[in-house]
Amino acid sequence: WASLADSPWPALHMDMQRTGRSKYTGPQQGVLFASISGSRIATGITMGNDSVFYFATTWPPKLIAAKIDGSILWQFDLYVSETGTTPMVGYDGTIYVSNGSPGIITAINPDGSVKWECSSSSGVYNRGIGIGKDGTIYAVEYGSSLIAISPNGELLWRINDDNFAWGYRVNLAFSPDGNILYLHGNKIGGVEITLIAFNLITKTTKWKFGGKLLDNGPVINSQGNIFVLVQDDTTNYQIANLYCLDPDGNVKWKYKHTAGQSYYGQDPTIDKDGNIYFATDTLYSLDYNGNLRWKRGLLGNQNFSPLACDNQGTVYLGTINQTNNNVLAITKDGNLKWILPIDGPPAESPAITSNGTLIYTIWTPGEVVFIK
Repeated sequence: WASLADSPWPALHMDMQRTGRSKYTGPQQGVLFASISGSRIATGITMGNDSVFYFATTWPPKLIAAKIDGSILWQFDLYVSETGTTPMVGYDGTIYVSNGSPGIITAINPDGSVKWECSSSSGVYNRGIGIGKDGTIYAVEYGSSLIAISPNGELLWRINDDNFAWGYRVNLAFSPDGNILYLHGNKIGGVEITLIAFNLITKTTKWKFGGKLLDNGPVINSQGNIFVLVQDDTTNYQIANLYCLDPDGNVKWKYKHTAGQSYYGQDPTIDKDGNIYFATDTLYSLDYNGNLRWKRGLLGNQNFSPLACDNQGTVYLGTINQTNNNVLAITKDGNLKWILPIDGPPAESPAITSNGTLIYTIWTPGEVVFIK
């Protein structure tokens, strides 16, 4: 994806297909070796070409640049009530961040200076804004308007469609060729739209899928198949389906499960062999065709963040339970590799660095933790 930084983790959930998959090996020991304390954090971690990483605090709202040793390089004031949009890093090291309300997309140079600002007509509250292969920035404004911004910060176009969802659950994703943008759907006439495929060439909706709220982000594999985890049984909210859709929006297969209550932001992940992983109170592993490989309980824990996996297929989960919070590492065969207590609930998607460090943000008390 030429417009993204050639870094270990340049965007929310790793890439624009939101796979959550790293090309590096993650932490082997499960040892917390450093942390950064701060105010509340609602975003994930992203990394630049120079291994500097970025996250944003909610109050006071700041974009923060730091090093793996825990030292802060600079802080940029966002001048909003709060932000939950994970920063995104372009190929040249430019950091893109949404300021929420009053609705400003800001491009920031690696030294912390402003490159450009583009004001929207209303607030931009997206978990993850997107960047096309040509460097065009995409976001959904308050009020269901999809906007496109040039690499130079000019507003190219705005399309308003009540079918487009616009809140913090929105995490924009792309087809492998970059021509299709996947958006969360809105509730129209009392019926939810799960997912929308929008053709960026014709600027028209290609298809719509589903009739239940999608609280997680879509995940797209290398063949262009789309995975969505939907709690779509109206009679039993313990029952949900993981759907695999083909590029035309048809259901290739679905896997019905009873994995407990679903939470916001529990995005699945895909390993390098095409196996799919998702979790609530149980971690499931399915093969490419939707067959169950294995499942395992999470020792009384409830998954509370997007899943990430490394190049060995080890899956990392940030979890909560009634008494404490933990990070778990589960091998590709379903065995517990390690479990590590943390001080609070995980905020968003972690990042895996090139030297095998796992970096998590913690919502409250407001920490960034480094695990080896």
